[in-house]
Amino acid sequence: MDIEIVINRSGIYGGVKRLYAIAEYLRDAGHNTVVNSEDGKKNTWFQHSIPENVGIRPQIRLCAETCRRLLANAVNILYQQAQFDVPEPEEQFDLVVTTTKYLSNFLVDNSGITPDYQIPYGFDSNLFKPGKEHPELTTVAYMPRKNKEEFDLITQLMPRNMVKFVAIDGSSEADVIKILQKANIFLALSKSEGFGMPPFEASLCGCLLIGYHGMGGKEWLTKNTCVLTGGPQEFPLRIQEALKGEHEDKRLALQQLIKDHLTVEKERNSWLTVINHGIQIYSRKFV
Repeated sequence: MDIEIVINRSGIYGGVKRLYAIAEYLRDAGHNTVVNSEDGKKNTWFQHSIPENVGIRPQIRLCAETCRRLLANAVNILYQQAQFDVPEPEEQFDLVVTTTKYLSNFLVDNSGITPDYQIPYGFDSNLFKPGKEHPELTTVAYMPRKNKEEFDLITQLMPRNMVKFVAIDGSSEADVIKILQKANIFLALSKSEGFGMPPFEASLCGCLLIGYHGMGGKEWLTKNTCVLTGGPQEFPLRIQEALKGEHEDKRLALQQLIKDHLTVEKERNSWLTVINHGIQIYSRKFV
Protein backbone atom coordinates (compact mmCIF):
# COMPACT_ATOMS: atom_id res chain seq x y z
CA MET A 1 0.00 0.00 0.00
CA ASP A 2 1.32 3.48 -0.92
CA ILE A 3 1.00 5.77 2.08
CA GLU A 4 1.77 9.47 2.41
CA ILE A 5 2.13 11.09 5.82
CA VAL A 6 1.78 14.87 5.61
CA ILE A 7 3.02 17.27 8.27
CA ASN A 8 2.14 20.94 8.22
CA ARG A 9 5.63 22.09 9.21
CA SER A 10 9.05 20.69 9.94
CA GLY A 11 10.85 21.58 13.15
CA ILE A 12 11.81 20.39 16.62
CA TYR A 13 8.43 19.23 17.85
CA GLY A 14 7.62 15.93 19.51
CA GLY A 15 4.55 15.41 17.35
CA VAL A 16 6.69 15.59 14.22
CA LYS A 17 8.96 12.86 15.57
CA ARG A 18 5.98 10.59 16.23
CA LEU A 19 4.83 10.92 12.61
CA TYR A 20 8.20 9.62 11.46
CA ALA A 21 7.91 6.78 13.98
CA ILE A 22 4.55 5.84 12.44
CA ALA A 23 6.20 5.86 9.02
CA GLU A 24 8.86 3.47 10.34
CA TYR A 25 6.17 1.12 11.65
CA LEU A 26 4.40 1.09 8.29
CA ARG A 27 7.56 0.62 6.23
CA ASP A 28 8.60 -2.27 8.46
CA ALA A 29 5.19 -3.81 7.76
CA GLY A 30 5.85 -3.64 4.01
CA HIS A 31 4.01 -0.43 3.08
CA ASN A 32 5.64 2.12 0.77
CA THR A 33 5.51 5.09 3.15
CA VAL A 34 6.91 8.62 2.79
CA VAL A 35 6.73 11.78 4.89
CA ASN A 36 6.08 15.06 3.10
CA SER A 37 6.23 18.43 4.81
CA GLU A 38 4.10 21.27 3.53
CA ASP A 39 7.02 23.68 3.98
CA GLY A 40 9.28 21.42 1.91
CA LYS A 41 11.93 21.13 4.63
CA LYS A 42 13.53 17.99 6.02
CA ASN A 43 13.88 17.00 9.66
CA THR A 44 17.47 16.23 10.60
CA TRP A 45 17.39 16.74 14.39
CA PHE A 46 16.71 13.05 15.05
CA GLN A 47 17.75 9.88 13.29
CA HIS A 48 15.39 8.27 10.79
CA SER A 49 15.49 6.54 7.42
CA ILE A 50 12.19 7.76 5.97
CA PRO A 51 12.07 9.24 2.44
CA GLU A 52 11.05 12.90 2.68
CA ASN A 53 9.35 15.30 0.28
CA VAL A 54 9.02 12.90 -2.63
CA GLY A 55 6.26 12.55 -5.19
CA ILE A 56 3.74 9.80 -4.56
CA ARG A 57 0.16 8.94 -5.53
CA PRO A 58 -1.00 7.63 -2.16
CA GLN A 59 -3.75 5.14 -1.58
CA ILE A 60 -3.82 6.21 2.08
CA ARG A 61 -3.06 9.76 3.22
CA LEU A 62 -2.42 10.48 6.89
CA CYS A 63 -2.64 14.18 7.74
CA ALA A 64 -1.57 16.10 10.82
CA GLU A 65 -3.99 18.75 12.14
CA THR A 66 -3.59 21.58 9.66
CA CYS A 67 -3.31 19.53 6.46
CA ARG A 68 -6.74 19.96 4.97
CA ARG A 69 -6.38 19.02 1.30
CA LEU A 70 -8.41 15.84 0.99
CA LEU A 71 -7.57 13.53 -1.92
CA ALA A 72 -10.45 12.19 -3.99
CA ASN A 73 -8.91 8.82 -4.81
CA ALA A 74 -7.38 7.97 -1.45
CA VAL A 75 -8.41 7.08 2.08
CA ASN A 76 -7.94 10.25 4.14
CA ILE A 77 -7.00 9.84 7.80
CA LEU A 78 -6.84 12.77 10.21
CA TYR A 79 -4.33 12.56 13.07
CA GLN A 80 -5.31 15.17 15.66
CA GLN A 81 -2.29 15.66 17.95
CA ALA A 82 -3.16 19.04 19.47
CA GLN A 83 -6.11 21.17 20.51
CA PHE A 84 -5.96 23.70 17.69
CA ASP A 85 -7.19 23.90 14.11
CA VAL A 86 -9.89 21.30 14.67
CA PRO A 87 -11.73 20.08 11.55
CA GLU A 88 -15.13 21.33 10.53
CA PRO A 89 -17.99 18.80 10.77
CA GLU A 90 -18.37 18.79 6.98
CA GLU A 91 -14.79 17.70 6.40
CA GLN A 92 -15.17 14.07 5.44
CA PHE A 93 -12.18 12.18 6.74
CA ASP A 94 -12.47 8.42 6.44
CA LEU A 95 -10.87 7.87 9.84
CA VAL A 96 -9.94 10.16 12.74
CA VAL A 97 -7.23 9.38 15.30
CA THR A 98 -6.27 11.27 18.48
CA THR A 99 -3.62 10.72 21.15
CA THR A 100 -5.54 11.23 24.42
CA LYS A 101 -8.99 11.22 26.00
CA TYR A 102 -8.63 14.97 26.40
CA LEU A 103 -8.21 15.47 22.65
CA SER A 104 -10.98 13.02 21.82
CA ASN A 105 -13.39 14.95 24.03
CA PHE A 106 -12.08 18.23 22.63
CA LEU A 107 -12.93 17.11 19.08
CA VAL A 108 -16.42 16.00 20.07
CA ASP A 109 -17.10 19.27 21.87
CA ASN A 110 -15.63 21.59 19.23
CA SER A 111 -16.37 19.89 15.92
CA GLY A 112 -18.94 17.21 16.66
CA ILE A 113 -16.56 14.54 15.35
CA THR A 114 -16.13 11.33 17.33
CA PRO A 115 -12.64 9.86 16.79
CA ASP A 116 -12.37 6.28 15.58
CA TYR A 117 -9.14 5.58 17.47
CA GLN A 118 -7.21 6.96 20.42
CA ILE A 119 -3.52 6.04 20.32
CA PRO A 120 -1.14 7.34 23.02
CA TYR A 121 2.45 8.00 22.03
CA GLY A 122 4.96 5.24 22.55
CA PHE A 123 8.30 5.89 24.26
CA ASP A 124 11.49 3.92 23.69
CA SER A 125 12.88 3.01 27.12
CA ASN A 126 15.99 1.61 25.45
CA LEU A 127 16.76 5.07 24.07
CA PHE A 128 15.45 7.27 26.87
CA LYS A 129 16.96 5.76 30.01
CA PRO A 130 19.03 6.82 33.02
CA GLY A 131 22.69 7.49 32.36
CA LYS A 132 25.56 5.37 33.63
CA GLU A 133 26.50 8.07 36.15
CA HIS A 134 24.26 9.38 38.91
CA PRO A 135 22.40 12.58 37.99
CA GLU A 136 23.53 15.89 39.40
CA LEU A 137 21.28 16.47 42.42
CA THR A 138 20.89 20.23 41.92
CA THR A 139 20.47 20.22 38.12
CA VAL A 140 17.02 21.16 36.88
CA ALA A 141 16.16 20.80 33.18
CA TYR A 142 13.50 22.85 31.42
CA MET A 143 12.38 24.01 27.97
CA PRO A 144 12.52 27.80 27.43
CA ARG A 145 9.79 27.80 24.78
CA LYS A 146 7.30 26.38 27.28
CA ASN A 147 5.83 29.17 29.44
CA LYS A 148 8.94 31.35 29.68
CA GLU A 149 7.12 34.00 31.73
CA GLU A 150 6.48 31.60 34.60
CA PHE A 151 9.97 30.17 34.40
CA ASP A 152 11.45 33.65 34.80
CA LEU A 153 9.28 34.16 37.89
CA ILE A 154 10.32 30.78 39.31
CA THR A 155 14.01 31.69 39.00
CA GLN A 156 13.37 34.96 40.82
CA LEU A 157 11.60 33.13 43.65
CA MET A 158 14.25 30.43 44.07
CA PRO A 159 16.98 30.92 46.69
CA ARG A 160 20.14 32.01 44.93
CA ASN A 161 22.58 29.30 43.78
CA MET A 162 20.41 26.48 45.16
CA VAL A 163 20.02 24.78 41.78
CA LYS A 164 21.44 24.95 38.27
CA PHE A 165 18.85 25.39 35.52
CA VAL A 166 19.78 23.78 32.19
CA ALA A 167 17.83 24.74 29.10
CA ILE A 168 16.75 22.33 26.38
CA ASP A 169 16.42 24.56 23.34
CA GLY A 170 16.97 23.61 19.72
CA SER A 171 18.91 20.52 20.78
CA SER A 172 19.27 17.29 18.86
CA GLU A 173 17.64 14.21 20.32
CA ALA A 174 21.02 12.88 21.43
CA ASP A 175 21.85 16.12 23.25
CA VAL A 176 18.41 16.18 24.89
CA ILE A 177 19.04 12.71 26.31
CA LYS A 178 22.44 13.77 27.69
CA ILE A 179 20.87 16.77 29.44
CA LEU A 180 18.02 14.74 30.91
CA GLN A 181 20.35 12.01 32.16
CA LYS A 182 22.37 14.57 34.10
CA ALA A 183 19.31 16.30 35.57
CA ASN A 184 17.55 15.36 38.80
CA ILE A 185 14.38 17.36 38.10
CA PHE A 186 12.44 18.34 34.98
CA LEU A 187 10.08 21.31 35.06
CA ALA A 188 6.88 20.57 33.15
CA LEU A 189 5.88 24.16 32.41
CA SER A 190 3.37 23.85 29.57
CA LYS A 191 -0.27 24.31 30.52
CA SER A 192 -1.70 23.42 27.11
CA GLU A 193 -0.49 20.34 25.22
CA GLY A 194 -2.16 17.72 23.09
CA PHE A 195 0.27 15.14 24.48
CA GLY A 196 3.53 16.73 25.55
CA MET A 197 6.40 14.29 25.02
CA PRO A 198 9.28 15.94 26.97
CA PRO A 199 7.95 15.13 30.47
CA PHE A 200 7.68 11.44 29.62
CA GLU A 201 11.11 11.32 28.01
CA ALA A 202 12.53 13.12 31.04
CA SER A 203 10.93 10.61 33.37
CA LEU A 204 12.45 7.66 31.53
CA CYS A 205 15.85 9.35 31.83
CA GLY A 206 15.38 9.44 35.61
CA CYS A 207 13.99 12.93 36.26
CA LEU A 208 11.33 13.78 38.81
CA LEU A 209 8.60 15.87 37.19
CA ILE A 210 7.47 19.08 38.85
CA GLY A 211 4.84 21.29 37.25
CA TYR A 212 1.70 20.93 35.14
CA HIS A 213 0.05 18.03 33.31
CA GLY A 214 -0.57 20.22 30.25
CA MET A 215 -4.19 19.09 29.83
CA GLY A 216 -3.41 16.37 27.30
CA GLY A 217 -1.23 14.53 29.79
CA LYS A 218 -3.64 14.60 32.70
CA GLU A 219 -4.60 10.93 32.37
CA TRP A 220 -0.96 10.03 32.97
CA LEU A 221 0.53 12.92 34.94
CA THR A 222 -1.32 12.76 38.25
CA LYS A 223 -0.59 13.43 41.91
CA ASN A 224 0.66 9.83 42.09
CA THR A 225 3.21 10.11 39.27
CA CYS A 226 4.54 13.67 39.47
CA VAL A 227 4.59 16.76 41.67
CA LEU A 228 1.71 18.86 40.36
CA THR A 229 1.79 22.54 41.21
CA GLY A 230 -0.89 25.21 41.41
CA GLY A 231 1.25 28.04 40.10
CA PRO A 232 4.80 29.44 39.84
CA GLN A 233 4.89 30.45 43.51
CA GLU A 234 4.73 26.77 44.49
CA PHE A 235 7.70 25.60 42.40
CA PRO A 236 10.51 26.69 44.78
CA LEU A 237 8.99 24.75 47.68
CA ARG A 238 8.50 21.60 45.58
CA ILE A 239 12.02 21.82 44.17
CA GLN A 240 13.46 22.13 47.68
CA GLU A 241 11.43 19.10 48.78
CA ALA A 242 12.86 17.10 45.88
CA LEU A 243 16.40 18.11 46.83
CA LYS A 244 15.73 16.59 50.26
CA GLY A 245 14.75 13.28 48.66
CA GLU A 246 11.00 13.65 48.89
CA HIS A 247 8.61 12.41 46.15
CA GLU A 248 10.83 9.50 45.09
CA ASP A 249 7.73 7.30 44.90
CA LYS A 250 6.33 9.55 42.17
CA ARG A 251 9.57 9.39 40.18
CA LEU A 252 9.47 5.60 40.14
CA ALA A 253 5.70 5.38 39.59
CA LEU A 254 5.77 7.39 36.36
CA GLN A 255 8.73 5.45 34.98
CA GLN A 256 6.87 2.19 35.54
CA LEU A 257 3.63 3.53 34.10
CA ILE A 258 5.39 4.53 30.88
CA LYS A 259 7.11 1.15 30.57
CA ASP A 260 3.81 -0.67 31.15
CA HIS A 261 1.42 1.40 29.04
CA LEU A 262 3.15 3.92 26.75
CA THR A 263 5.39 1.63 24.75
CA VAL A 264 6.58 1.62 21.17
CA GLU A 265 5.12 -1.87 20.72
CA LYS A 266 1.63 -0.75 21.77
CA GLU A 267 1.81 2.30 19.52
CA ARG A 268 3.03 0.23 16.57
CA ASN A 269 0.29 -2.39 16.90
CA SER A 270 -2.37 0.27 17.20
CA TRP A 271 -1.25 2.04 14.03
CA LEU A 272 -1.10 -1.20 12.08
CA THR A 273 -4.73 -1.74 13.12
CA VAL A 274 -5.65 1.73 11.84
CA ILE A 275 -3.94 1.16 8.49
CA ASN A 276 -5.57 -2.25 8.08
CA HIS A 277 -8.90 -0.49 8.64
CA GLY A 278 -7.87 2.05 6.01
CA ILE A 279 -7.04 -0.74 3.55
CA GLN A 280 -10.52 -2.20 4.07
CA ILE A 281 -12.07 1.19 3.34
CA TYR A 282 -9.91 1.58 0.22
CA SER A 283 -11.02 -1.82 -1.05
CA ARG A 284 -14.69 -0.92 -0.60
CA LYS A 285 -14.39 2.51 -2.25
CA PHE A 286 -11.89 2.05 -5.07
CA VAL A 287 -11.34 -1.62 -5.94
